[in-house]
Amino acid sequence: MPTETLLARSTPPQAAPGPSPEPGTSSGLDALSSVLEAVGDLPTSRDRDAAFARILEQLREVVPWHTAAVLYLDDAGSELTFRWSQGLPDSVTERWRFGLGQGLVGRVAEQALTDVESAGGRSFALDDECDLDRQECPPLPGLRSEMAVPLVGHEQVLGVLDLGSRDSDAFTAEHLQFVRLVGRHLGRNIERSCAHDRARRLAENLSFLQQAGHDLTSILDRKLLLERISDVLGRLLEYQIFSVMVWNEEAQHLEPLFSRRQQDDIPGVGVLKLGEGLCGSAAALRQPVRVGNVQSDSRYFQCADERVRSEMVVPLVIEDRLLGVVDLASFEYDAFTEEHEQLLQTLASSIAVALENANLYERLRRDEQRLARDLTTAREVQHYLLPRRSPWVPGLQVGVANVPAQHLGGDIYDFYSYGEGRTAFAIGDVAGKGTGAALYGSLTVGLLRGGYAGDSQCDPPCVMAYLNDELRQLDVDRRFLALGFAVYRSADRRLELSNAGLPYPWLIRDGRARELELGGLPLGATQHRERGSLVLELQPGDVVVFTTDGIDECSVPGGEPFGSERVRELLEHETSRTRTWIAQDLADALVHATDEYLEGMQANDDRTVLVLKVTG
Repeated sequence: MPTETLLARSTPPQAAPGPSPEPGTSSGLDALSSVLEAVGDLPTSRDRDAAFARILEQLREVVPWHTAAVLYLDDAGSELTFRWSQGLPDSVTERWRFGLGQGLVGRVAEQALTDVESAGGRSFALDDECDLDRQECPPLPGLRSEMAVPLVGHEQVLGVLDLGSRDSDAFTAEHLQFVRLVGRHLGRNIERSCAHDRARRLAENLSFLQQAGHDLTSILDRKLLLERISDVLGRLLEYQIFSVMVWNEEAQHLEPLFSRRQQDDIPGVGVLKLGEGLCGSAAALRQPVRVGNVQSDSRYFQCADERVRSEMVVPLVIEDRLLGVVDLASFEYDAFTEEHEQLLQTLASSIAVALENANLYERLRRDEQRLARDLTTAREVQHYLLPRRSPWVPGLQVGVANVPAQHLGGDIYDFYSYGEGRTAFAIGDVAGKGTGAALYGSLTVGLLRGGYAGDSQCDPPCVMAYLNDELRQLDVDRRFLALGFAVYRSADRRLELSNAGLPYPWLIRDGRARELELGGLPLGATQHRERGSLVLELQPGDVVVFTTDGIDECSVPGGEPFGSERVRELLEHETSRTRTWIAQDLADALVHATDEYLEGMQANDDRTVLVLKVTG
């Protein structure tokens, strides 16, 4: 029988513990509220041990435990180790490991893993008991009662929460239900806390790479550039061999460009066809390949060193064009984690750009015109990071127009499914221009698609608060983000939106355009996290328009800006001309009007328009 919680009881009578609030009473509910409040603070806590201590002390108000422990499951999903504990001897917490099925915590983890694999991560509410007299699952040393519940995230088992008592029959079924509820919330918040840690590490790594980027761009010799990239990666993760293979379009194969151990150079491997070996597989799939034991993977064949045990390969792709692959190898099993893969995948675009720049410098000596074409490629790569087409949303037309002022722009937009029957829309403007603004905007798109912003339970103000915290942690000088975020529900045409520093959105209804007075401070500029929101009950024919400030502030030198009144007049004129216009027409019309206003001169800011038209 699948189970997610286990309760172990012993039969010899012992002294009963002191009175505690009953879970079902008002005092028990107050205690539950306090526990869940402490659990909710975990993701933002800098001191994880102190947070765990607070949670478990609050829990002790209802559940009379003598020992408490949080155990984490390793990356391989085979062993549990102590992450935090209280009341247990150091000899246990520092040395003991639990395999799946071993002891009470091992059985809980094993059954939870089975439940997650068979039911897509859903929780179960089934209880079981272990008989200590039959030694089905003996408790930890010195305990007569033990209770364990799994800690489960969205789709994975993270570990086990274990409580013990030196008394017999210390835990009741009501205690078990109470702890199980806490465990569910704790699992989700541990997952979010780990996501915060990963985001912080990513921000630190990106800051480091940004500094290293100045050195990389000054290196004209490609070999020296690759050596520098190897040094940079060596500061981010551990490996023994670093290799780069480049794609020869004419010969249709990968050929070695650079190979290096941490201590000395090594000979390069031979050429590889698409799909051949791990490198060829990553190139063919255009996806990372990570193998914890290369000897167990049929795609692997020995190339450089017989001591290689694990390997990670990431393709280098620019604008759907394969540039090559980066290959990291280690002499240790399971040396590379999912986080390492995500980090290298994030860095792959920077590595690809660095290699492309090195090639550009070499070609520049022969043909200066290649520089202009490469800048155009970089601009197209940035556009590739943003959605290429409008989403299909029942009863809603979506139009978007984006014109950077320079080769690389700081405006962003995105849309994606936000749970059943709901779609999220985002439009943003990074302070500043050029490469720094473009990288900052690309990072924001990544944050939008992950973390709380990707959680359909997080409303627009929640998304704003999450992004503000993450961007504040970057601490990039003079960089902040103006953002509009909205969630549309197709079933009842309900649109909830928040605004942080963008111009007021527009609502056009019955031929009249009016500004929705919804504002706020830009994200990443201050510690202020509170953001207001507005809910619109839209009707067929209604239109909602978002713009960045490059539209109404568009002007020629010495002239007045385009202004919100011209925006209003254009919106009313375009939406009243004919009933056959589509949302994309209105987005293009706004950009075209500002082009005419510039009288052929270059705009001084990026211009982006997002239009939502309710059709039914």
